[in-house]
Amino acid sequence: MYDHLRAVLELLPNAFHRVGTAGDILHAPMGLSSGMRGLLLSLKYAGPTSVPRLAAMRPVSRQFVQKLVDEMLTGEWVEALHNPSHKRSPLIGLTAKGVAAVEHLYLTEEPYLATLGEGFSQEELEITTGVLRAICDRLNPDALEALAEELAKVASEEKAHA
Repeated sequence: MYDHLRAVLELLPNAFHRVGTAGDILHAPMGLSSGMRGLLLSLKYAGPTSVPRLAAMRPVSRQFVQKLVDEMLTGEWVEALHNPSHKRSPLIGLTAKGVAAVEHLYLTEEPYLATLGEGFSQEELEITTGVLRAICDRLNPDALEALAEELAKVASEEKAHA
């Protein structure tokens, strides 16, 4: 079992980067990168969100998210909104252009998804979705922090016994 799980985990980064490259190619005519696509979708589902919160939702730095948001502000896909919880960190929300961009993203991706999905059954895709969701849930930030603490403790104990 561990060999199969290890294979899944080893394939995920490769798949992630290939999906990103495909997204960059598909959405280049709109001037959107795969990172911008991800932020648009996060804002669609989460609503107006601060840059620090957007960064916390993904394994990237706040500075990287800020750079993407700045580009998206310039492109008028998003707008800075008053944040009643924080004076210096505005909420970032979708503009009408941003909402339309999300709809266009989905339409642009449909033919690609049809080709990519050839040969997979609905059941296979549902199982894959469930497995990947469970992996993400189990590798949540709290679990990763606990893992790091446990490894640091073990390393400290090994060093003390050496």
